[in-house]
Amino acid sequence: MSKSIDMKVIKADIEKRFAEQKQEREKNDEEIEIERKDVAEKEDDQDKEMEEIKDDRADMGIEVEEPVKVTEEVTEKKKGKEKEEGNR
Repeated sequence: MSKSIDMKVIKADIEKRFAEQKQEREKNDEEIEIERKDVAEKEDDQDKEMEEIKDDRADMGIEVEEPVKVTEEVTEKKKGKEKEEGNR
């Protein structure tokens, strides 16, 4: 009789731990899902903001050069300055 009661207590304890672990996993999954939604919303907001900026520039007739060209020009100017300073 004693073994039967001990087995039931052990079984109940194991089931309780499994239920707690399951709740923790579900809670963590919910938190991860919320974080993913937040990140997605931020990205959407950034995309919308960039579109608004593009629209504003288009409305004002401002043309923007490609960032690559600008960086190349700046790099070339820096190299030219470095050569000038090296020759001094």
